[in-house]
This record gives sequence, structure tokens and C-alpha cells, in this order.
Amino acid sequence: MRPQPARVARELALALDVQAEIDRDGLTYREAARRHGCSRQRICRLLALARLAPDIQARVADLTTTTALEALTVEDLRWVAEAMDWGEQWRRFPHGTPTRVMTHHVA
Repeated sequence: MRPQPARVARELALALDVQAEIDRDGLTYREAARRHGCSRQRICRLLALARLAPDIQARVADLTTTTALEALTVEDLRWVAEAMDWGEQWRRFPHGTPTRVMTHHVA
């Protein structure tokens, strides 16, 4: 049986897709919520994941049901994403550090 993406990886992929739709189609959060059949609050919480540093996004995207530690939750990732500085995000990220820490600030 082939490993499936971990829940956190699926949520991140959805967040990136929704953010791309918002950027491409000029949607409001309310319109994006309607399009995806969920609440505006859910969209707001989901889109926090799109602010993760690219290296963290890549690491999370690679997690599968066989490699993910279930202790890594979507709520954990939201807490990481609250930090606008990517270096601070890496200090908060519970599963290791990157080979190079980015210090870009997300606006």
C-alpha cells in the first residue's frame, strides 16, 4: 500500500491552492469559503499555513502517513506560521532545522 500524504501536508496543499485562487481570481475570503463549502473562519485559519517559510512548506509537503509524527498537528503549524520571520518559524518548527535558515520577513 502506497503511503498517503499526512493530514498536515493535505491541509498545507489546500491552503496553497486557496491562496492561489484568491490571488488569481481576486476572491474575498468569504467568496473562497463559499467556493470550498466552508466558513470564512476556516479559510482564515487555513491561509495561515500559506505564510510558512518555503523550506518548512517543502518539509511538511513531504510528510506521509508513514513518515509523519502524528504529534505534528495543523494547530502546531498555525503557531509556527504566526511568526512573520522565517528564522523564528524554524525555531518554532518541531522537526529539525533546515540546511540554511532564511530570514526573509513575510509582509
